[in-house]
Amino acid sequence: MLATQAISRLREAFQIEVPLRSLFESPTVATFTESLLQYRAEQKLKAPPIKPASRQGELRLSLAQQRLWFLDQLQPGNPAYNRPLAKVRSF
Repeated sequence: MLATQAISRLREAFQIEVPLRSLFESPTVATFTESLLQYRAEQKLKAPPIKPASRQGELRLSLAQQRLWFLDQLQPGNPAYNRPLAKVRSF
């Protein structure tokens, strides 16, 4: 999560698109800086800004929410999807 946040901040600060993997492929800050300069030189166009979705009216359900809705349609009020399962190991 911190790596994603770092890439997001780099995008905002330098107006470049940097793949997340480049952060992990660079063993030092110096080599990561070199790769940033390379990405900046290669990119001619800026990525369009991410705009927030309109909050007017109903929003689309996520895939997880759709799955829960579907399960509730099959068996209304059944909380089976929310029961934690513990796997018992036999030694």
